[in-house]
Amino acid sequence: MTFLAIENSKWGRIRKELPHPYKEEFEFIGTLHIEYFYNGNYPKNYEEKFEKWYKKVEKFISRLEKERKKRKERTKMVSQFLSRSFLILSHL
Repeated sequence: MTFLAIENSKWGRIRKELPHPYKEEFEFIGTLHIEYFYNGNYPKNYEEKFEKWYKKVEKFISRLEKERKKRKERTKMVSQFLSRSFLILSHL
């Protein structure tokens, strides 16, 4: 099961902190949280819509997780490069 584990429940703040293009894609929260959950305006064909939204949210979170892992790996590589460079320079 895929889920978005966050401590902040302010959807607007979360959206602002997301990188591009996730920031724009996060608009679906307006429908899911505000329109459906908060306002109670559920669609008549809710079972069909549930499957659609479930797949969309799962894909969004999976892509976001992959992006986070890529960024973490890039940060690690840059850190290793800088450490090696510093060691080389310190021995000159």
